[in-house]
Amino acid sequence: MLRAISFGLLAFGIVLIIFGFGAQDSFHSKASEFFTGSPSDATVWYLSLGIASLVAGLIGLASSVRRV
Repeated sequence: MLRAISFGLLAFGIVLIIFGFGAQDSFHSKASEFFTGSPSDATVWYLSLGIASLVAGLIGLASSVRRV
């Protein structure tokens, strides 16, 4: 069960990171970066949650391998 959840988190993290890179290239993010110096909030959230989910999935997979 833990392996399935870990694989799900891993896949979810990869999808969010892909969306984050797509949002980073959007007009809204470019305009926000031009005026404020930082990317849009959506870009930051996608990339942050994607990395967190990816790390959680990797930790879950690593801990499930050690238990067996």
